[in-house]
Amino acid sequence: MIFLGTVHHPADYFYYLSQFAQGAYQTFMTVDLYTSENLSPTFVGWSNVLIGKLFILFGFSPMIAYHVSVAILTIFLFFTAYFLCLYVLKSRFFAIVSLYLFMLFHAFPILREGKPSYGDYWNNYAVPRVRIGAVPHQLLLSITSMLLVFGIFLWTQNKHSWKTLLLISCSSLILGSLQPALWALITGSMFFSIVISVRHTKPIPLNSLLLCVLATATGAIPIIYLTRLFQTLPFSQLKLWEATQQTLLTPEHFLVATGPIIVVALISIPILLKHSDIKRIFLVIFSTLSLTLFLSPLPRYIGISHVRFMSTLVILSLALIATHGLRPLLQAKQVWLKWMTYIFIIGLSLVLIPNHFKTIEISSTFTPNNLYQYLPVKDYDFFREIASKSQPTDTFLVIAPYNELFPALSGRRSYNGHPLLTIQSAKKDALAASFFADTQSNEAMRQFLLSNGIRWVISTQNQQKLKSAQWASIRAKTNNLVLYAIQ
Repeated sequence: MIFLGTVHHPADYFYYLSQFAQGAYQTFMTVDLYTSENLSPTFVGWSNVLIGKLFILFGFSPMIAYHVSVAILTIFLFFTAYFLCLYVLKSRFFAIVSLYLFMLFHAFPILREGKPSYGDYWNNYAVPRVRIGAVPHQLLLSITSMLLVFGIFLWTQNKHSWKTLLLISCSSLILGSLQPALWALITGSMFFSIVISVRHTKPIPLNSLLLCVLATATGAIPIIYLTRLFQTLPFSQLKLWEATQQTLLTPEHFLVATGPIIVVALISIPILLKHSDIKRIFLVIFSTLSLTLFLSPLPRYIGISHVRFMSTLVILSLALIATHGLRPLLQAKQVWLKWMTYIFIIGLSLVLIPNHFKTIEISSTFTPNNLYQYLPVKDYDFFREIASKSQPTDTFLVIAPYNELFPALSGRRSYNGHPLLTIQSAKKDALAASFFADTQSNEAMRQFLLSNGIRWVISTQNQQKLKSAQWASIRAKTNNLVLYAIQ
């Protein structure tokens, strides 16, 4: 058996992996491989196909590319977070403290069915497997959100250079293409921060401010593109589904699921604002605005999931605010006060670190008999070799549940597979199930394939009608699967 690297929701993982697989014949643009319609390429998933392209050039498989890129981007995320903390706090020691709180951040421990666990809800960024998750494009958007904030901080502190302007422009463009809501939160919060800080600092020259606005506005370009694209199939299906993904949270549930460090951050806000500058004001405005919108009914009214207003950057901001609150205590002249603060941080660690082990346990529990997690090596090689026997434009009819993982491993189009990315998914699932049920006539089966432009069929060994069909010839097989070419 071979482990497929399925470290999060299988349907989403295989969809992202199918974009990596397209790196064999694409560079920036991708095609939805989970529906039979001949759709035009789009820029959705551009980062995945680009990373896949770079790794495939060096002989790596899409699956290896996916997980190596996760490792590289995770390391880069921590370095970016550290340098942002260093710029805000102007101290290596307190930057490390802030980064430690960012990594330690977790929900309150609770008992679930009598066993140790932690407070949680769907897509909870307080949990490390979400904010530092194993999804390349999510790691990339977290990195670019920090770089965008860092770039704007530099510019507003009179660090005017073409490099800073390029950093702002590129970060904004990438973030706008990956997470429009986060781009809007950052730009909106930064605007209010600049307006408020003008009273306390020297005003930014108008021409410099205009350049910064223009650079940041590059994020609006992909947002306009995505807004129009998501009005068309199959992406409109994703939009409708997301509108239903609302978790109603009570204040108690939210607090338990977010953890003790947010409490430290809330207490630290008055200390933070004693000396106001644009960096401190931004941390408070951005965190407050994000959490307020996250808990408000607004996401439901505008048809997006409330988790769009939470992010890794929010958790880092809360860690920075908490560090500002702990800083006077750690710098106090009274030795006992310093030691009490160190004891508090150690106690916080002892409370939260078991949650991290629980998270690892949940995230790394795999079952060898789960087809979405493990596949016989011969079947894996069978799917990988299909790419050399077919063209990228060919459509395959694949028996369930192999149809979900087939595009990810082969880079080829499946007639159906992902419930949100297959156009008329329910209808196609029913037609595919009927085809493989061995209840139709040979002529009806052939007409179905021809009318849908299906050139290849992948079935199990026990499909008797296919074995006897004169219009289907066997091209490859394993102990479990058979590849038929349709004539």
